[in-house]
Amino acid sequence: MSEHKIFPVYEYTTGRYTAKLVDEGNEPIPVGSINSISLSLRDAESEDVINGRDLQDVLNNNGVSIDSEGNLIWTFSPSDQPRFHTERHTEIHIADWVVIWSAATKQIKHRFFFRVTKV
Repeated sequence: MSEHKIFPVYEYTTGRYTAKLVDEGNEPIPVGSINSISLSLRDAESEDVINGRDLQDVLNNNGVSIDSEGNLIWTFSPSDQPRFHTERHTEIHIADWVVIWSAATKQIKHRFFFRVTKV
């Protein structure tokens, strides 16, 4: 089992997440080949959906952009980093991505975590 990346952020802040979408041969997946990209964002403990992001369409939509070289940029908003557990100094949020491409014959899933810190 591989380790997941944990990105530190402060509560209710704007930020940027970047990634390179590549296929099984490590070749870039251009936006023109992508059928869909969805994003789910949840609190790790309660599993509550954050900011309506439950399999949300983010193919060049909802703060996410992808270019012809497979570069993905998600500019997240303060409402993507709320606090659920105000009695704690930090909490974990989970971001799950699903990318479907090549006429819907190929799929990758990606997960990472935010460590949201109280300010």
